[in-house]
Amino acid sequence: MITIGYSTRTSNPEFQEYLKKSCGHPKVQVIEKVNNGEKNLSQVYNEIINESNYEIVVLCHDDIY
Repeated sequence: MITIGYSTRTSNPEFQEYLKKSCGHPKVQVIEKVNNGEKNLSQVYNEIINESNYEIVVLCHDDIY
């Protein structure tokens, strides 16, 4: 029912699990986009929105805790 998406330079499965556990909702989709500067942040965020399975989309940075 909620999608959380972010752009990162390296994949981080631990961060994905952290987002799932800390979001407070049982149905969460996490979309991680590995991007080393090939695309700007707006492009990556639009990809996340297009891939989302849910109507609620939260876009964040990969350094939040």
